[in-house]
Amino acid sequence: MPTDGKDVLTEERAHQDEKVTSSSFSSSSFWKDADSALLKTFLLITCIKILLIPTYRSTDFEVHRNWLAITNSLPIEEWYVNAQSPWTLDYPPLFAWFEYCLSQVAAIFDSEMLRVENLNYASPATIYFQRGTVIFTDLILAYGVRETGRTFCKSLNSHVIFIFLSLCNIGLLIVDHIHFQYNGFLLGILLISMANVSKTDRQISVLQGAAWFAILLNLKHLYIYVAPAYTVWLLKSYCLINGKFFKRLFSLGLIILTVLAVSFGPFRTQLSQVISRLFPFKRGLVHSYWAANGWALYIGVEKVLSAGQTALLPLLHPDNLSSLKLLLSLTYMLSSILVLTNQHGKPLLRLHEWLYVILLPLVTIYEVVLHKLLLGDKLPFLPLAFTSVYCAIGITYCWILYYYIYLKNNIRINETARNKLDRQRPKDKRS
Repeated sequence: MPTDGKDVLTEERAHQDEKVTSSSFSSSSFWKDADSALLKTFLLITCIKILLIPTYRSTDFEVHRNWLAITNSLPIEEWYVNAQSPWTLDYPPLFAWFEYCLSQVAAIFDSEMLRVENLNYASPATIYFQRGTVIFTDLILAYGVRETGRTFCKSLNSHVIFIFLSLCNIGLLIVDHIHFQYNGFLLGILLISMANVSKTDRQISVLQGAAWFAILLNLKHLYIYVAPAYTVWLLKSYCLINGKFFKRLFSLGLIILTVLAVSFGPFRTQLSQVISRLFPFKRGLVHSYWAANGWALYIGVEKVLSAGQTALLPLLHPDNLSSLKLLLSLTYMLSSILVLTNQHGKPLLRLHEWLYVILLPLVTIYEVVLHKLLLGDKLPFLPLAFTSVYCAIGITYCWILYYYIYLKNNIRINETARNKLDRQRPKDKRS
């Protein structure tokens, strides 16, 4: 080969190496900036959560204190039998083991909270411990947001917006850090699972995602409403490719059965009792009006920026929280509209959608102020029912619109692929 040819080849290789190095550096810088935004946002929202520790807490606080006591003080055979408190253990076994692990640490703070007979016990140490565990386990939510952003976000700006809207979600602040629950870390597990099952080019990631979802179902069985979507996705994107259907189906089944065995195995002699607690058909699937209503509306929180938040506001029913819940709702709503409008560079909503969103604060004002002024103590459930119906309309509309856009874009993608294939065929014939 002539010397000049060698020089040209060497220059081309050097240029390609430079491009690869530049691309790698750019990617590294991208993720570094995204992780920095994640850390700063997480620390900021954690400070707000700490400030909310002394605020109102619902009976769910006592529910989880009682579960700490049951799993710590009683033999495993009595976990799903004990009924000394009305707040019996009715979550799947993995969540019971989660409470058991927390109870081992709780003993350091205040061992009195671990006595089953200490109903409604709420010492300062107990409050700080239980609130602290919710804040600490939100690390899993942060990790889930990180993994989901890395999987789906195509730009740093969209990644940062996703981080902000997820970690600063007012619905989670209300339900977890005021009302008191552990939805943040459960949502984090769902996000981790979704990120992994979406990596269909990596078999191990799909299996890990399936395992995470199986773990989630054994922590909180109400996530079973997502199972049909997971089933369809895993069959279509994992089992029905590469001609390895039965092998891959067997792998998924083995993962699910393994998680179930670990979760329910220790309770194999009392499975009927555990199942009756998880699905209490005799008393009705829920024991209070807002248990059903709140959960049904909460599942839309991550899908709907405004209606989902407003639907959760009645959970903060004490009068002294009226200004707080209005402030939280309006702040999140306005900041969401601003950042998303800036991201997309065009109006987010049509006229009728704006009219619906503008009325959302008025729904809360009616629930908090106007109903009492107009009707006093009459029809106490009317504000809750009105809020539920109004927000359900918005959530249903958003779901229908979401599926319409998805199907429309899917048709466009298929048509584009078909046109490319049609253009390619004459070229192949000529060659």
